[in-house]
Amino acid sequence: MAAKAYSNNSKTSLIEYVKEALKQDEERKEQLCIDLFIPSSLRLTETERNRAILLLERLVMATENEIRLRLTPLIEDFAPISLILLLNDPTNQLSLNCIFKSALLRDQHFVAVLIRRISESRLRNEFISHKKSDSSEKDIVDDLISQTTPDIALSAMALLIAESRRLDHLEDPVFARTDLPAELQYRLLWWVAACLRSTLLDYRISENKADEVLALAVNQALSCYDEGDTLDSRAIKLARSLWDYRRLTDGFIVKAAFDGHIALMVAALAVRAGINQSCAWDMVLDGDGSPLLLLLRAIGMARHEAITLALQLTNHNLNDYQLTNRIDAFDTLTQPEADKALTLWRLDEYYRCAISDIGHSVSNMRKKNMDKCEETEFFEQDYLS
Repeated sequence: MAAKAYSNNSKTSLIEYVKEALKQDEERKEQLCIDLFIPSSLRLTETERNRAILLLERLVMATENEIRLRLTPLIEDFAPISLILLLNDPTNQLSLNCIFKSALLRDQHFVAVLIRRISESRLRNEFISHKKSDSSEKDIVDDLISQTTPDIALSAMALLIAESRRLDHLEDPVFARTDLPAELQYRLLWWVAACLRSTLLDYRISENKADEVLALAVNQALSCYDEGDTLDSRAIKLARSLWDYRRLTDGFIVKAAFDGHIALMVAALAVRAGINQSCAWDMVLDGDGSPLLLLLRAIGMARHEAITLALQLTNHNLNDYQLTNRIDAFDTLTQPEADKALTLWRLDEYYRCAISDIGHSVSNMRKKNMDKCEETEFFEQDYLS
């Protein structure tokens, strides 16, 4: 009887399999309904999707390994040897499945950073491929390193080092964990720690002890984090130094782009326009091209350089009719008008988003009130007649 009971408990019945299959089928149908009506312009390409997943996997594993490296010495006195061996084995991926099912991938800022990294790599490759193979011109960052001005040379070298961390041996994009903005870095470390928590509990580590050692490991990792070490931070530092020496010319920005230094180009645009670096990224990567052209008009970039840069950065997403309209609009807009329009992007990002959100809400309320007034007047007239 005991053997029979054990057999019944250890086997999954066909009915349970069917229930799970039906549940997954319902989820798939629900997702298909959502996916069907997503405009093609808002979709990721299959290449972008695969690269985003690969970037995320590498980023999560790098974060997990950093926590595990600090966690092992903290638990070696009381944890079973099997857990120590598990944490010391870099081939084990303990948090990936948990992360992929978490709310982290529904965080717009986190996903935006991943997609930005992919877009940056794509643009770099496109610019470099358009560069003349027989060109004898020196790379712009190499040229800055050879300058006699110490602060520019050191900043340029720091930028080059940061850029080298973002490509693997096959020239594919990677995302160094240290390149995350501070807020996302903070959240990712704690998210991965929460995933590792279940592993510790599986090895009979008490909840209080697991939380204590994980908190220590994460705080040790955070103490080593320096936001000034990110590529964006190094790029903006170099751009500001160049601005002080009046060297952020139109030609410099265009050459930085065509030499494949996309982060430096974006930083230079941000400094010249007086806007946040994140906003500059959004305007540069917008496939419509109009935000970028507005930015280039606002900084007073010459027409030829502006259109050359816009054509390359928009990846030729616009047809001839759209492109002609954008260029005509660029030509008719004056620099003071463009600079005034850019004022909105000089506001804090969260403030700007709040203004937009509240504006939509107020607009909808006004529309409803107007509709209500019109309905009242109609019924009053009908009644009076």
